Amino acid sequence: MKKSVSLLATILLPIVVCSQSAIDTSHFIIYGDSLIAYRQPYIAISDTGTNNIWDFSLCQTDSNDFRLLYYFPKPNDTSTYYINKDNCNYHYYRSSDSIYFKGFETTLSKIECKIPIPIMKYPFNYQDTIFSTFIAQGEYSNIQKFDIIGNCMSVYSAAGQLKTPQQTFQSSKLIHTQLNYRTLQNNLQSIHANKYQWYINSCRYPIIEQQSITILNGNDTILFEQAFYCPQVPNTTTHNLDSIESDLESDTAFVNATYLPNPVTTNLNISYELTRDADIFFSLHYNGGSVMYTSPLVRQQAGYYTHTINMSSWQTGLYVLYIYVDNLIISQNIIKI
Repeated sequence: MKKSVSLLATILLPIVVCSQSAIDTSHFIIYGDSLIAYRQPYIAISDTGTNNIWDFSLCQTDSNDFRLLYYFPKPNDTSTYYINKDNCNYHYYRSSDSIYFKGFETTLSKIECKIPIPIMKYPFNYQDTIFSTFIAQGEYSNIQKFDIIGNCMSVYSAAGQLKTPQQTFQSSKLIHTQLNYRTLQNNLQSIHANKYQWYINSCRYPIIEQQSITILNGNDTILFEQAFYCPQVPNTTTHNLDSIESDLESDTAFVNATYLPNPVTTNLNISYELTRDADIFFSLHYNGGSVMYTSPLVRQQAGYYTHTINMSSWQTGLYVLYIYVDNLIISQNIIKI
């Protein structure tokens, strides 16, 4: 695997004057569009002003690419659409001039907003802002249910020159979306999520996207950071729902896992195989609720691994182990005796 390159995305160079053109309905999705995305390093950026130079040109992309699929789950209803990205389905609703986020689902978890969250309107001009509060319901592994409250803000926050690993775009537009939320059960910590999306006039979809999630626990622990590069204008192809569902079920990155001993008295040993390079971390919850343990997010190459959690001082009872592999969430019940 190629090594990641860390650098500042905005550098001090002669001022570049960029027009702040609006994001309009030319960025609406088209059914059946697909494009190839590549993981790349997450880097710090400037997210304000109009004379930015965002330099990603030296970023080395991961060799493990994946597809983004845009489709309507019901062909006769073009107001609701899904984006399948890295084994996760994101649900959206669109009106004639706005986009709303409805929730997401993986094979083992889902979140559904009681009222769709507005995240984009057309035209969306420089410094336009959309703010809303929301309530959502979630579920892990068909067992643990929880309620979420929070707020969302999307802003056309910046413009400037965008340098990608393949070419330079003189005029790009940055949309910054922030989510702040917490669960109502178990008094869990508050979460702050950031998403940065760079648009250019010649593409319907963001050409670069960065995401991060931070736990606000006094030390502001970064749960994960990830970035994607989509280097081409989407190819118009036709996908049916059966083929998309096959794609969702085909990811076998995390295989041959054992969780021993179970029941456990002291050390829990998680042995597994990764069939490809992946971002991975673990969290262990008491009775599916309070977070007792969270490991650092690491990038691991394909191979065999063992992760050990010392549970010797923990109270007896049922625990739920969650394994996060890229955007896939896997759960396993663990009994402490």
